[in-house]
Amino acid sequence: MRFTIIIAALFLATPAIAQDREVPYWATIKAETLNMRAGPGRDFPIRWVYRRAGLPLKVIRVHEGWRLVRDPAGDEGWVTANLLSRDRGALVVGDGLAAIRAEPSDGAKLKWNAEVGVVVGLRDCEANWCEVDASGRRGCIRAARVWDAGKHCLSGTGRSQQPTRILRQLVAGVLVAVMPASLVAVNVPPASLG
Repeated sequence: MRFTIIIAALFLATPAIAQDREVPYWATIKAETLNMRAGPGRDFPIRWVYRRAGLPLKVIRVHEGWRLVRDPAGDEGWVTANLLSRDRGALVVGDGLAAIRAEPSDGAKLKWNAEVGVVVGLRDCEANWCEVDASGRRGCIRAARVWDAGKHCLSGTGRSQQPTRILRQLVAGVLVAVMPASLVAVNVPPASLG
């Protein structure tokens, strides 16, 4: 009997434990559409509608099944936790094309360039470089060129990771966050296409 009660208590506590993470932490949007609300509940008005699966968000507070998040433009609001993924992602930021290299070095072979606004999967980051994955194409990018590389690989940079381009549109009375299309590869050396 006592064993059954302990097992039942563990199963009941598991969802709560799974949702408890130290904040802040990074997440990505796993749905094609995500509503950011003014408060933690469906009764609160929608502030933004995101139409970009994989877009990184910084989770800064947890309340039951809701997360207070900050988007790449710095806007904050509440989203339902079940539409967020623990997969790490990043948004290419800065000015001009961002070099994606074969190794974490400015002298390494250029694999391709990514435009500002491209969403990539974020793998490991260290020594101011991040390994990224863009639709199966992997490479290394300077951490200063992505929002969110996190603090651990940006030692001493003292920079803001705000993207230079994030488009806002008013559609049917609802503000919509629109990011540029996925990976745009330009200046790809012919040898890297094989």
